[in-house]
Amino acid sequence: MIRPGRLVLCVVILSCLNAGVSPARATDLPDSLEQKRSSLVALPYAYYTPETKFAFGAGAIYSWRSADGPSRARPSNVRLAVTYTQLHQLIIGMLPEIYLRDESYFFTGYYGFYKYPDKFWGVGSDTPDSAEEDYEPLYFRSLSSVQRRITPGLYVGLRYQYEYIDLRETDPGGVLQYGTVPGSEGGSASGIGFIVNHDTRNHVYQPSSGFYNQVYTVFFGSSLGSDYTFNLSVSYTHLRAHETVLDLVCR
Repeated sequence: MIRPGRLVLCVVILSCLNAGVSPARATDLPDSLEQKRSSLVALPYAYYTPETKFAFGAGAIYSWRSADGPSRARPSNVRLAVTYTQLHQLIIGMLPEIYLRDESYFFTGYYGFYKYPDKFWGVGSDTPDSAEEDYEPLYFRSLSSVQRRITPGLYVGLRYQYEYIDLRETDPGGVLQYGTVPGSEGGSASGIGFIVNHDTRNHVYQPSSGFYNQVYTVFFGSSLGSDYTFNLSVSYTHLRAHETVLDLVCR
């Protein structure tokens, strides 16, 4: 499927909102939710990229702990961000992370809507600039995962992923108009798989020690209502506070 060039951008913005919840390191001061059970932070933002030109938006994160849970339990949260760009691109994203039954269960997801006019140069890395053509898709992406704690810091569960794209406009006479490129006719991708989450961070929002490792694989096929058949495997490692490695394999 054809995807907008900045699908990860909203996830990055949502992740950056974490910085507003607790400005101190976990080893310096108590968690910002230690005394109160809930917290709401809202922030405006602006950025510039060649694909979007100037972009503006606002995001918010609401965090809470259950009233009968321990004060040092990991907080649940819901993050929301809305972005509009100079090129009339609209991005809306929501990311919930919810702990249940004293952290025995963990639900996480991502739900994003994109109206994202973009450019297409063909398939491969050696396409000429002269092959550029415009297209405008409407795109919806949904990721949902339910996990069960096996041991402290280790969760295992199921992950469901659904994506839908509708190409509303394409260049007359371009290759996208004729539907010869995989995904150029739009459609949906639906898949289910397994996820393993290893999280030993000492603080969810401002970690100074511990690790965050995640591995999942998702199988897409017609039996799940998908118009496309492929496997997606991802491993993600967050080392200490700021070292990040991402390995993506799609076949």
